[in-house]
Amino acid sequence: MTAGFSGVLVSAMCLNRTVTIEWPEFAYRSALDPKVTLTGKLNRLTSCAMNELNLLEQAVLNWVSEHYGNSALTAQIATATLTTREWTKVGFHIDISVDRSCSAVDVSFPINGPEIESSEIEHGACSLIWGNNGYIDAIELAAYGDYFYEVVSQFSLSE
Repeated sequence: MTAGFSGVLVSAMCLNRTVTIEWPEFAYRSALDPKVTLTGKLNRLTSCAMNELNLLEQAVLNWVSEHYGNSALTAQIATATLTTREWTKVGFHIDISVDRSCSAVDVSFPINGPEIESSEIEHGACSLIWGNNGYIDAIELAAYGDYFYEVVSQFSLSE
């Protein structure tokens, strides 16, 4: 993102979220989510999808919730929010936080997630959900090949 000098505050919708930007100059395209593209002028972007789980990450969590049938796990997943995301070029390590008022999960970590198929991931990928003391705290996505694009726009999940 390139920033200019401050100017008029403008609110817009970005993935069903209000985004506040200060006009005049900007050029921003999210490397993490292809749906986030803002053009024009700005000084500050105060909120948008770059701080949220992307479609693939949320799909992996939803798949785990549906396939494990564990109500405590489902409750934690419903509250999961992005803390940090690291792209390793062959996958991602995503730290998440969940509401600690949810019940702890009585499972062994890591939890096996779905297999991911995509032309944007060489030979597909695996997924794991990590946790500690009964609470999920990370998602790991790892390609079986040599690349995992930073933005995965089309994918399918399977066992």
